Amino acid sequence: MTFPVGGNINASINLTPASSTTIYNTNTWALNLTQPLFRWQNWATYKQAELAVAQAEAQYAMAKQDLILRVTQAYFDVLLAQEDVSRLRRRRPPSPNNWQPPSAISKSALPLSPTLMKHRRVST
Repeated sequence: MTFPVGGNINASINLTPASSTTIYNTNTWALNLTQPLFRWQNWATYKQAELAVAQAEAQYAMAKQDLILRVTQAYFDVLLAQEDVSRLRRRRPPSPNNWQPPSAISKSALPLSPTLMKHRRVST
């Protein structure tokens, strides 16, 4: 906001004839303050700001919808992958050897040759 300030100073001296000597000094002070009620430039700037806010809100809503869509798609992709895994497990049951601990696998494996068995006894 601007406040233009103007001032006027008036001084006058009036002299009268010598028979009656009277001197009048007059000082007048004036202060003028003006405030415009409406400025078109400020109004246009305000309207542009309103449009910028509306545009930002629309972009935010679009980004929010995009995020919801991507999260939902990822969620359903995980559900689909879980379903694929469980379908594969139902179709082909695991063999007993696949689920035994390593010590059990070595005991149930093919018998070792006599040379390897001899080496095994020596090393243990």
